[in-house]
Amino acid sequence: MPHFAVLLRGGPLADSFSLRADGYEERGDSVVFLRDDRVVHQVPSAWVAAIEVHPDALAARDAVAAHRAAKTGGATIHVQENAAAAPRRRGGSGAPTAVPAEGVSIRIDEGPRR
Repeated sequence: MPHFAVLLRGGPLADSFSLRADGYEERGDSVVFLRDDRVVHQVPSAWVAAIEVHPDALAARDAVAAHRAAKTGGATIHVQENAAAAPRRRGGSGAPTAVPAEGVSIRIDEGPRR
């Protein structure tokens, strides 16, 4: 039984996925995946960018992961220390060693690939 990588155009409601089925067909505005002549999954045709057939589950999952990676944008992580290092009294030493967690702020900027 083949494995399918269903690559979707993307959006807030659905993400690409892989599944095992005998085959698929278009029925009206939907793509229907069948196993033993029963519907096991259905997705709107407008959401589908491509459907790839693979011999095993690993290859189908890899295709889905590659599709997601191609759509993922770059991310930049900004870490800012807003407080001075806190002195720690351990073993007689009072040297500043670390910024307290309350003094660290993190901002992540993300964007889609163009």
